[in-house]
Amino acid sequence: MEEALLAIPGCDIARAQNHDVLLLVTETPSLEEEATLRASIEAMPGIQALLLAFGEIDPETDLADPVADLSARGDR
Repeated sequence: MEEALLAIPGCDIARAQNHDVLLLVTETPSLEEEATLRASIEAMPGIQALLLAFGEIDPETDLADPVADLSARGDR
C-alpha cells in the first residue's frame, strides 16, 4: 500500500508508531485536482478510511471541506 501511495504525485506518507495507520500528506494546486486525487485514493483496494485532518482555510468560503462540496455538486 505504501508504495502505491508514494507513486502518486503530490503524496507523502508516514506510518504511525503504535498503530497500523498511515498518515497521508497531499499537496495539489487546485480543488479540482485535490478532488481527483481524493477519489483515486478512495478507490484503491485496502483503503479502509480516508479522513481530512487539516485543509487550507479560505476566508472567502464558509465551507468546511470545499472538495466534498465539489463532489456533492458533481463538479469533478
